[in-house]
Amino acid sequence: MTSPLLRCTTENLPGIGTQYIAGGSGLAAIVNTVTPMTQPIPAAFDDVSGCVAAVFCGAAVPIIGTTNDAVGKLDGGGAVHVEVSVAYTTTDVGNGGEITCQSTNFPV
Repeated sequence: MTSPLLRCTTENLPGIGTQYIAGGSGLAAIVNTVTPMTQPIPAAFDDVSGCVAAVFCGAAVPIIGTTNDAVGKLDGGGAVHVEVSVAYTTTDVGNGGEITCQSTNFPV
């Protein structure tokens, strides 16, 4: 079985980066909306209610932290796509010229 060719269309990279950033923004908006809900008020003023509320608060902290880390990675990855697109295009054009120059050394 042969593997398909890897194709890189540099024109698509900025658009993909924009989608990453939009996804990160949407995820950040969701986190900002639900964060206040992760801080439950104890149902009563007894020890058990206070402990249950504390457990729920403690469980939300790592989830929110991990999600905020994901937002940062989406934003950072999206911003890099434009740089990669420019670098890839510049290198591709430069190497194409070099291959054309060298093609006279290899008769068909």
